[in-house]
This record gives sequence, structure tokens and C-alpha cells, in this order.
Amino acid sequence: MKIVSKIKEKFTDLIGLFSWDIGIDLGTNNALIYLKDRGIVIDEPTMVARQKKKRWTGLSAPRLKDSRPVAFGLKAKMMWNREPKQIEVISPIKNGIISDLEGLESLMAYYLKLVYEVPSKYPKIFKPNVIVGVPSSINQVQKRAIKSVMILAGAREVTLVEEVVLAAIGVNLPIDTAGGLVIVDIGGGKTEVSVISMGGVVVGRGIKNCRIRIR
Repeated sequence: MKIVSKIKEKFTDLIGLFSWDIGIDLGTNNALIYLKDRGIVIDEPTMVARQKKKRWTGLSAPRLKDSRPVAFGLKAKMMWNREPKQIEVISPIKNGIISDLEGLESLMAYYLKLVYEVPSKYPKIFKPNVIVGVPSSINQVQKRAIKSVMILAGAREVTLVEEVVLAAIGVNLPIDTAGGLVIVDIGGGKTEVSVISMGGVVVGRGIKNCRIRIR
């Protein structure tokens, strides 16, 4: 058994040389992608511009079988409120929850393609390992949706970690202690307040952020 475990470890290390380890923060406003030993390589709006879906039938209906993406990220945001009638600009994540699976899949596939264009010492021929930060309040169905989107976009393995835990690790807080840590994560679409102890979330609550318009 020890020999088998050592062989598996060496094989895993070998795959690690030829694949990326990626961290992804899927925010309502921005998507950040972090590469191990490289830092943040993508920081762009979580937006997709695509051809509008077929909404009616008959001879006058458009012949498009699917909604093809036209632009991603910053380019899509620049088209917002300026797009022609046949184009729609959407944000696939709203208030920290996936609202458009197809749009998020195309966005992640595009970003992962950009990641593989980053120069490296070893050629990256294997699919990447991906860690995704998620709100602590989402349910199992939503977690499975995120995993399926990442797998379809090109990830080999997907690990979901609560965003508040990642935030605590990022500021070097002692999350493994028995004492409780209160973390407030203020995002573009959702704000979460959680208590962390022994490396996990003990209790957490989230509220949707409201936009106030001043006339």
C-alpha cells in the first residue's frame, strides 16, 4: 500500500508540473483568476455579450440555434447600454448566485483559454485544478451547478471553499484556533457576516446589496 501511495504522489506531482493550479473568485461585478506562483492574471467584469436567444417561432424567427458569445469581460461591459438590438449584455452572476449557466460557462471557458496562453517553464498539457470561492449561504444544488460549469469549461478537479474562509486566510488570521473570528465580506451584490472557528464556518448570514439612486 505504501508503494502504491508513493507512486500516486509522484504521478500527482508530475501532473502538477504540466497543469495550472487556479484560484477563482466569481463576484457579481468582477471575476478574478489567480495562478499559483504568478498572482492575479485576470481581473475583469463578470459580463458576457452574446447574440440574443430565439424568443419566437415561425418564418420571421431568427435562424440562430444558440446564442453565440460576442465579447467577454471589459469589452462586454463597454457594450452595455450601447449594444444593437440583436445583442444582449448579461451578468451571469447576480447577488452571488448563478443566474445564467450558459453565459457563465462560456465566460469561464474563455478565461481558462487565456490562462493557458500565459508562458510557463513547462508546457501545460493537462487540465487545471481549480479552487472556487463561494458564498457560505448557497445550497448543494447551487454548488453542483458551479462544479458542473467549471468542469464543462475545462477544469480537471474543482474544489469549493467558502469566500469568508479564503478572506481570513488572505489576511493571515488564525482560522484553526478554537476562538471565533467574525468576518464581514462586502461584495458587489451580496454582503456576508460569518463566524469562523477551527477552519470552518460556524454560522453565517448574507444579505443582498441594494443600489440607491440619488436624483
